Amino acid sequence: MPEAACRLASLPSLSAIAVTGADAAGFLAAQLSQAPPEPGTGRAPLAAWHDAKGRVQALFRVIGHEGGYLLMTHGSVVDEVTTSLRRYVLRAAVTIDVSADSACAALLGDSAPWLAENGIELDIEAGATAIEGDVAWLRLAPALVHAVAATDTIEQLAARLPGGPAAAAELAEIRLGLPVISAELRGQFLPQMLNLDLLGGVAFDKGCYPGQEIIARAQNLGTVKRRLLRFTRDDGTLPAPGSELQDVARTAVGTVVRAARSTCGIELLAVIRLDAVRGPLATEDAPDLPLSVAGLPYTISGVDV
Repeated sequence: MPEAACRLASLPSLSAIAVTGADAAGFLAAQLSQAPPEPGTGRAPLAAWHDAKGRVQALFRVIGHEGGYLLMTHGSVVDEVTTSLRRYVLRAAVTIDVSADSACAALLGDSAPWLAENGIELDIEAGATAIEGDVAWLRLAPALVHAVAATDTIEQLAARLPGGPAAAAELAEIRLGLPVISAELRGQFLPQMLNLDLLGGVAFDKGCYPGQEIIARAQNLGTVKRRLLRFTRDDGTLPAPGSELQDVARTAVGTVVRAARSTCGIELLAVIRLDAVRGPLATEDAPDLPLSVAGLPYTISGVDV
Protein backbone atom coordinates (compact mmCIF):
# COMPACT_ATOMS: atom_id res chain seq x y z
CA MET A 1 0.00 0.00 0.00
CA PRO A 2 1.29 3.53 -0.71
CA GLU A 3 0.85 4.62 2.90
CA ALA A 4 3.33 1.96 4.03
CA ALA A 5 6.07 3.25 1.69
CA CYS A 6 7.22 5.92 4.14
CA ARG A 7 7.26 6.68 7.84
CA LEU A 8 6.34 9.81 9.77
CA ALA A 9 8.66 11.09 12.50
CA SER A 10 7.75 13.87 14.91
CA LEU A 11 10.31 16.70 15.00
CA PRO A 12 9.89 18.32 18.43
CA SER A 13 13.15 20.29 18.12
CA LEU A 14 11.67 22.48 15.35
CA SER A 15 9.37 25.45 15.89
CA ALA A 16 7.87 28.19 13.75
CA ILE A 17 7.84 31.98 13.91
CA ALA A 18 4.93 33.56 12.04
CA VAL A 19 5.63 36.85 10.22
CA THR A 20 2.51 38.50 8.83
CA GLY A 21 1.30 41.91 7.66
CA ALA A 22 1.44 44.07 4.55
CA ASP A 23 5.16 44.78 5.00
CA ALA A 24 6.22 41.23 5.92
CA ALA A 25 8.11 40.54 2.67
CA GLY A 26 10.02 43.82 2.76
CA PHE A 27 10.84 43.41 6.44
CA LEU A 28 12.30 39.95 5.94
CA ALA A 29 14.21 41.05 2.86
CA ALA A 30 15.89 43.75 4.95
CA GLN A 31 16.73 41.38 7.82
CA LEU A 32 17.71 38.06 6.25
CA SER A 33 20.57 36.90 4.05
CA GLN A 34 18.16 35.56 1.44
CA ALA A 35 15.05 37.25 0.06
CA PRO A 36 11.75 35.63 1.13
CA PRO A 37 10.05 33.63 -1.62
CA GLU A 38 7.45 35.25 -3.82
CA PRO A 39 3.94 33.80 -3.35
CA GLY A 40 3.32 30.81 -5.57
CA THR A 41 6.96 30.11 -6.41
CA GLY A 42 6.93 26.80 -4.57
CA ARG A 43 10.30 27.46 -2.95
CA ALA A 44 11.37 27.63 0.70
CA PRO A 45 14.95 28.92 0.86
CA LEU A 46 17.40 28.77 3.71
CA ALA A 47 18.06 32.21 5.18
CA ALA A 48 20.10 33.40 8.12
CA TRP A 49 19.66 36.33 10.49
CA HIS A 50 22.95 37.88 11.57
CA ASP A 51 24.27 40.36 14.08
CA ALA A 52 26.28 43.42 13.04
CA LYS A 53 29.48 41.34 13.06
CA GLY A 54 28.05 38.96 10.46
CA ARG A 55 27.62 36.10 12.93
CA VAL A 56 24.58 33.87 12.53
CA GLN A 57 21.97 34.43 15.22
CA ALA A 58 19.31 32.18 13.70
CA LEU A 59 18.90 29.95 10.68
CA PHE A 60 15.48 29.68 9.04
CA ARG A 61 13.71 27.74 6.36
CA VAL A 62 11.35 30.44 5.01
CA ILE A 63 7.95 29.13 3.94
CA GLY A 64 5.57 31.56 2.25
CA HIS A 65 1.78 31.27 2.41
CA GLU A 66 -1.22 33.49 1.74
CA GLY A 67 -1.11 35.13 5.15
CA GLY A 68 2.65 35.77 5.29
CA TYR A 69 5.61 33.59 6.21
CA LEU A 70 6.65 30.82 8.56
CA LEU A 71 10.25 30.83 9.73
CA MET A 72 11.09 27.25 10.68
CA THR A 73 13.99 27.11 13.11
CA HIS A 74 15.37 25.35 16.18
CA GLY A 75 12.97 25.58 19.09
CA SER A 76 15.65 26.62 21.58
CA VAL A 77 16.09 30.02 19.87
CA VAL A 78 12.47 30.84 19.02
CA ASP A 79 11.48 33.00 21.99
CA GLU A 80 14.65 35.09 22.07
CA VAL A 81 14.81 35.52 18.29
CA THR A 82 11.14 36.52 18.13
CA THR A 83 11.70 39.18 20.78
CA SER A 84 14.82 40.44 19.03
CA LEU A 85 13.21 40.62 15.58
CA ARG A 86 10.33 42.69 16.96
CA ARG A 87 12.79 45.46 17.88
CA TYR A 88 13.38 46.10 14.17
CA VAL A 89 9.74 46.37 13.14
CA LEU A 90 9.45 50.08 14.08
CA ARG A 91 6.54 51.50 12.04
CA ALA A 92 6.29 48.67 9.52
CA ALA A 93 3.00 46.80 9.17
CA VAL A 94 4.46 43.55 10.48
CA THR A 95 3.42 41.18 13.25
CA ILE A 96 5.88 38.59 14.59
CA ASP A 97 4.64 35.81 16.85
CA VAL A 98 5.65 32.35 17.93
CA SER A 99 3.36 29.97 16.09
CA ALA A 100 2.30 28.17 19.26
CA ASP A 101 -0.10 25.68 17.68
CA SER A 102 2.23 24.51 14.92
CA ALA A 103 4.14 21.25 14.80
CA CYS A 104 6.63 19.70 12.43
CA ALA A 105 7.12 16.14 11.28
CA ALA A 106 9.26 14.37 8.67
CA LEU A 107 8.29 11.87 5.99
CA LEU A 108 11.15 9.38 5.80
CA GLY A 109 11.80 7.11 2.85
CA ASP A 110 10.06 6.92 -0.50
CA SER A 111 7.14 9.29 0.07
CA ALA A 112 6.33 9.88 -3.62
CA PRO A 113 3.55 7.26 -3.82
CA TRP A 114 1.91 8.51 -0.63
CA LEU A 115 2.11 12.15 -1.71
CA ALA A 116 0.63 11.31 -5.12
CA GLU A 117 -2.12 9.21 -3.54
CA ASN A 118 -3.09 12.21 -1.42
CA GLY A 119 -2.97 14.75 -4.23
CA ILE A 120 0.09 16.60 -2.91
CA GLU A 121 2.12 18.01 -5.81
CA LEU A 122 5.60 18.51 -4.40
CA ASP A 123 8.51 19.02 -6.77
CA ILE A 124 11.43 16.60 -6.47
CA GLU A 125 14.00 19.41 -6.14
CA ALA A 126 15.40 20.18 -2.70
CA GLY A 127 13.82 23.31 -1.24
CA ALA A 128 10.51 22.77 -3.04
CA THR A 129 7.38 23.49 -1.06
CA ALA A 130 3.66 22.97 -1.51
CA ILE A 131 0.72 24.22 0.54
CA GLU A 132 -2.15 21.75 0.65
CA GLY A 133 -5.01 22.69 2.96
CA ASP A 134 -3.43 23.77 6.22
CA VAL A 135 -0.22 21.74 5.72
CA ALA A 136 3.02 23.16 4.35
CA TRP A 137 5.15 20.46 2.73
CA LEU A 138 8.88 21.04 2.27
CA ARG A 139 11.28 18.73 0.45
CA LEU A 140 14.82 18.54 1.78
CA ALA A 141 15.84 15.50 -0.26
CA PRO A 142 14.20 12.71 -2.29
CA ALA A 143 13.76 10.64 0.89
CA LEU A 144 13.16 13.47 3.38
CA VAL A 145 10.11 15.76 3.43
CA HIS A 146 8.99 18.06 6.25
CA ALA A 147 5.36 18.75 7.07
CA VAL A 148 4.35 21.84 9.05
CA ALA A 149 0.80 22.24 10.32
CA ALA A 150 -1.35 22.65 13.40
CA THR A 151 -0.64 20.08 16.09
CA ASP A 152 -3.91 18.22 15.61
CA THR A 153 -3.32 17.99 11.84
CA ILE A 154 0.12 16.44 12.40
CA GLU A 155 -1.50 14.01 14.84
CA GLN A 156 -4.02 13.04 12.16
CA LEU A 157 -1.17 12.41 9.70
CA ALA A 158 0.59 10.30 12.34
CA ALA A 159 -2.50 8.12 12.66
CA ARG A 160 -2.34 7.30 8.94
CA LEU A 161 1.35 6.46 8.63
CA PRO A 162 3.85 4.15 10.33
CA GLY A 163 5.97 5.94 12.89
CA GLY A 164 9.65 6.67 12.51
CA PRO A 165 12.34 8.03 14.86
CA ALA A 166 13.28 11.70 14.94
CA ALA A 167 16.92 10.56 15.05
CA ALA A 168 16.55 9.16 11.52
CA ALA A 169 15.51 12.60 10.24
CA GLU A 170 18.42 14.17 12.14
CA LEU A 171 20.84 11.71 10.57
CA ALA A 172 19.43 12.36 7.09
CA GLU A 173 19.97 16.10 7.50
CA ILE A 174 23.52 15.55 8.74
CA ARG A 175 24.25 13.50 5.62
CA LEU A 176 22.87 16.36 3.54
CA GLY A 177 25.30 18.73 5.27
CA LEU A 178 22.49 20.91 6.66
CA PRO A 179 23.43 22.93 9.75
CA VAL A 180 21.19 24.12 12.56
CA ILE A 181 21.66 26.97 14.99
CA SER A 182 20.55 26.02 18.47
CA ALA A 183 20.88 28.26 21.51
CA GLU A 184 24.42 27.00 22.22
CA LEU A 185 25.64 28.10 18.80
CA ARG A 186 24.16 31.58 18.38
CA GLY A 187 26.67 34.24 17.36
CA GLN A 188 29.60 31.89 16.74
CA PHE A 189 29.80 31.54 12.96
CA LEU A 190 29.90 33.51 9.77
CA PRO A 191 27.43 31.99 7.28
CA GLN A 192 30.27 30.67 5.10
CA MET A 193 31.55 28.65 8.07
CA LEU A 194 28.19 26.83 8.00
CA ASN A 195 28.42 26.41 4.20
CA LEU A 196 25.36 28.61 3.72
CA ASP A 197 27.00 30.13 0.65
CA LEU A 198 27.03 26.61 -0.85
CA LEU A 199 23.50 25.77 0.30
CA GLY A 200 21.82 28.83 -1.20
CA GLY A 201 21.37 30.51 2.16
CA VAL A 202 23.15 33.76 1.22
CA ALA A 203 22.26 36.01 -1.71
CA PHE A 204 25.28 38.18 -2.43
CA ASP A 205 23.35 40.35 -4.89
CA LYS A 206 20.46 41.38 -2.64
CA GLY A 207 19.98 44.58 -0.65
CA CYS A 208 21.43 45.39 2.73
CA TYR A 209 20.85 43.27 5.83
CA PRO A 210 22.63 43.11 9.21
CA GLY A 211 26.25 42.02 8.86
CA GLN A 212 26.21 42.14 5.05
CA GLU A 213 29.46 44.08 4.60
CA ILE A 214 31.49 41.69 6.74
CA ILE A 215 29.94 38.63 5.07
CA ALA A 216 30.59 40.02 1.58
CA ARG A 217 34.17 40.94 2.49
CA ALA A 218 34.88 37.41 3.75
CA GLN A 219 33.47 36.01 0.51
CA ASN A 220 35.40 38.35 -1.76
CA LEU A 221 38.71 38.01 0.06
CA GLY A 222 38.46 34.26 0.59
CA THR A 223 39.29 34.65 4.28
CA VAL A 224 37.03 31.89 5.60
CA LYS A 225 39.36 29.38 7.21
CA ARG A 226 36.70 27.25 8.90
CA ARG A 227 34.05 25.13 7.24
CA LEU A 228 31.28 22.71 8.18
CA LEU A 229 32.37 19.11 7.64
CA ARG A 230 30.88 15.70 8.39
CA PHE A 231 32.57 13.16 10.63
CA THR A 232 31.84 9.61 11.75
CA ARG A 233 32.84 7.57 14.77
CA ASP A 234 32.26 3.93 15.73
CA ASP A 235 31.24 4.69 19.31
CA GLY A 236 27.59 5.65 19.91
CA THR A 237 28.10 8.42 22.49
CA LEU A 238 26.63 11.69 21.23
CA PRO A 239 28.67 14.88 21.73
CA ALA A 240 26.70 17.97 22.70
CA PRO A 241 26.16 20.86 20.28
CA GLY A 242 28.76 23.52 21.02
CA SER A 243 31.32 21.05 22.38
CA GLU A 244 34.87 21.02 21.05
CA LEU A 245 36.63 19.07 18.36
CA GLN A 246 40.25 18.61 19.43
CA ASP A 247 43.51 17.70 17.75
CA VAL A 248 46.10 15.25 19.06
CA ALA A 249 47.36 17.87 21.54
CA ARG A 250 43.77 18.31 22.78
CA THR A 251 43.70 21.83 21.41
CA ALA A 252 40.29 23.04 20.28
CA VAL A 253 40.14 23.18 16.46
CA GLY A 254 36.40 22.96 15.87
CA THR A 255 32.87 23.06 17.25
CA VAL A 256 30.19 20.36 17.08
CA VAL A 257 27.01 21.67 15.41
CA ARG A 258 24.79 18.58 15.48
CA ALA A 259 25.13 14.82 15.92
CA ALA A 260 23.01 11.68 15.56
CA ARG A 261 23.40 7.95 15.98
CA SER A 262 23.76 5.68 12.98
CA THR A 263 23.85 1.90 12.63
CA CYS A 264 27.66 2.04 12.87
CA GLY A 265 28.09 4.60 15.67
CA ILE A 266 27.54 8.33 15.27
CA GLU A 267 27.73 10.98 12.57
CA LEU A 268 28.16 14.66 13.22
CA LEU A 269 28.61 18.04 11.60
CA ALA A 270 31.26 20.35 12.99
CA VAL A 271 32.78 23.68 12.00
CA ILE A 272 36.51 23.05 11.91
CA ARG A 273 39.72 24.83 10.99
CA LEU A 274 40.65 23.66 7.50
CA ASP A 275 44.31 23.34 8.42
CA ALA A 276 43.37 20.77 11.08
CA VAL A 277 41.21 18.47 8.96
CA ARG A 278 43.89 15.89 8.15
CA GLY A 279 45.25 15.52 11.68
CA PRO A 280 43.92 13.04 14.27
CA LEU A 281 40.66 14.47 15.63
CA ALA A 282 38.31 13.63 18.47
CA THR A 283 35.49 15.21 20.45
CA GLU A 284 36.27 16.58 23.88
CA ASP A 285 33.96 14.05 25.58
CA ALA A 286 35.78 11.10 23.97
CA PRO A 287 39.40 12.15 23.29
CA ASP A 288 40.58 8.57 22.74
CA LEU A 289 37.96 7.75 20.08
CA PRO A 290 39.11 9.00 16.66
CA LEU A 291 36.83 10.69 14.17
CA SER A 292 36.89 10.03 10.44
CA VAL A 293 36.14 12.70 7.86
CA ALA A 294 33.16 11.79 5.66
CA GLY A 295 31.82 13.18 2.41
CA LEU A 296 29.08 15.71 1.78
CA PRO A 297 26.74 15.99 -1.21
CA TYR A 298 28.30 19.31 -2.22
CA THR A 299 31.86 20.45 -2.91
CA ILE A 300 33.89 22.66 -0.59
CA SER A 301 36.78 24.36 -2.37
CA GLY A 302 40.13 23.26 -1.00
CA VAL A 303 38.73 20.25 0.90
CA ASP A 304 39.25 16.82 -0.62
CA VAL A 305 37.14 14.25 1.23
